Amino acid sequence: MPDDRRMTTDRFYGGTTNRLQNLRSMLEFIQNEAPARDDLTQWVIQNTRANSADAVSHHLTFLDSIDIIQLTGRKCELSHYGEQWLQTQEPAIFYDALDSGVKGFDTLVEALQENPMTDEDIMHLLVTEFEEAEMSTPGPAARHREWLQVLGFVDRDDGLNRLNSAGRELVTKEPQNEEPVAEEAVQKEITEIRQAIQSEPQLTETNTEFAKNRRRVRDTAFTKLVRDTYDYQCAVCGSSRESPDGNPEVEAAHIYPKHEGGSDDPRNGIALCKLHHWAFDTGWFSLTDDHEILVKNASDRDGYHEFKQLEGESIRLPTEENAKPHPVFLQEHRQLHGFSND
Repeated sequence: MPDDRRMTTDRFYGGTTNRLQNLRSMLEFIQNEAPARDDLTQWVIQNTRANSADAVSHHLTFLDSIDIIQLTGRKCELSHYGEQWLQTQEPAIFYDALDSGVKGFDTLVEALQENPMTDEDIMHLLVTEFEEAEMSTPGPAARHREWLQVLGFVDRDDGLNRLNSAGRELVTKEPQNEEPVAEEAVQKEITEIRQAIQSEPQLTETNTEFAKNRRRVRDTAFTKLVRDTYDYQCAVCGSSRESPDGNPEVEAAHIYPKHEGGSDDPRNGIALCKLHHWAFDTGWFSLTDDHEILVKNASDRDGYHEFKQLEGESIRLPTEENAKPHPVFLQEHRQLHGFSND
């Protein structure tokens, strides 16, 4: 399955000393009041050092993306990990939320088990391990370290970050056994997802219950549906490579990203090989409403001349007319990556 987790993390108010206290107070407010999003934003401004509604919104959206809270226009509620963490205060639960929504935490913890690391070392680790990690300064990588420090898994001294005893215990923690995804449940979810094409597309998911109860089933269903729709071929290059065991390389990509709340509408999906999935998600190319390839003008970057050859080509489309990438999602992808919508 494609890894739809986001690459970067975000902070919350209170630095490394009071962050958890501020989070706990905010989650208690959400649990007791179920506030509207504007009311929650004002609470954060009044009870922390926040001074910008836009900045607060950015932080809240991150917490929503890792299932700590659920944001809607009507009211805000605790999500799966938020409920568990508020009840138990177990740092490992919050770590699981971060690890389930953001790439690199497990990689970093395992690396710190071997040797202490500076923030610059962490940056190099993430860039090496993840092709989509576009970092040229340690700042974004330091936010991974800060969360580990806040949760009590890492000690920092004179610029050097060390995994402490709690962190080492986290590494050796037995993973929870997950039940295999039942085929019957996947087919039921596919049927529900396909129903979306009978109505106008919604950019983001309106039903968030699956984030708690059906995430793995729904992700499996979306992947299977998109792969089937494109006959297990990359929409850009047509490749249909398989592993020696017969597992297909082609992946199901969200056009408007999952980490932004992008819906599981089949029209928000496209089958891509690993290379073109990475290039699409990082903004090397986008698509016009007529499904022609647009390439980012970045001639000073390695890879530009390879991707430039795709400019103006039409992608391979599914035979089912209603399953083709919809302009609602394509326009948002172009805007997200700085392409003109003219």
